[in-house]
Amino acid sequence: MRFSIPAAALATLAVAHSASAIITSMSASKTPVKAGDSVAVTFNCTGSLTNNEQDYAIFGLTTPDRTPPVGKTIGSQAIARQDISSYPKNNYRTPFTIEVPIPESAKSGEALLTTAIFGQIGASGGITVQYFNSTINVA
Repeated sequence: MRFSIPAAALATLAVAHSASAIITSMSASKTPVKAGDSVAVTFNCTGSLTNNEQDYAIFGLTTPDRTPPVGKTIGSQAIARQDISSYPKNNYRTPFTIEVPIPESAKSGEALLTTAIFGQIGASGGITVQYFNSTINVA
């Protein structure tokens, strides 16, 4: 097999074009939020060499006096869902922010906002789920 610079360049461009971003962290606004209002949630991304499509987020709320959810859970109460497929994850150096509604039934004090991010990865379209959390203050 012969090495071809044009073929290698074309393959590199194809891989670079198919590279995408993957969400690596979540942080919520530190400003106290009233029950019934929304809190700003920011997602940070990084580059990924495999095709990634992270399309959907489910948010949960739990009290931090319980053991914080470790790993694969959204806590004691699912509070919101969000289609995130249209957010600009192509530019993985740019975080994106969405507003998440806090239920009117939320008790005042510290709460743990959790999320599960659903997506597809690679050419096979395998399903991925990532979990993140951030402490918020409900006023």
